[in-house]
Amino acid sequence: MDHLPKLQVVAKKLEKMLETSLHQLKLEQKLRKEGEEKIKMLGSKLEELEQSLKGKEEEWQSMMDQKEEKILNLEASAEYLQLVVVQKDDEITKKQKMITKLRSMIDIYHMPGQEVAEHSVIQFDKVSQYEKRLSDLMDKGEAREQVE
Repeated sequence: MDHLPKLQVVAKKLEKMLETSLHQLKLEQKLRKEGEEKIKMLGSKLEELEQSLKGKEEEWQSMMDQKEEKILNLEASAEYLQLVVVQKDDEITKKQKMITKLRSMIDIYHMPGQEVAEHSVIQFDKVSQYEKRLSDLMDKGEAREQVE
């Protein structure tokens, strides 16, 4: 019978150890469950952030494409305007040459020292009118060339 109290003491110690182990197991299960919930929450937050990032990347790419298109349009406009300036410069040069030629023709008909009848003298007002008319005709001719 001596063994019975000793066995009871050993059983009590084993019971306490089992209770402690059970308590630790429950605590570990609780912590594991909380950890899994945090992982799920962080996973969904990560997925949400990835979707947001994709949306922002697409938005940024769209904005960059629009800016690139604007740049190309501005470059094309600049090239067109440069071409127009060159054409206008050529027109001015042609007109200046024609004016110079007309004025030289006036000087041929009116030589200094010669008396010319009043009706045969070409007046500068008429020359200006001829220059204007010539410019108008040249503009019409260029317009026809562009249409064709």
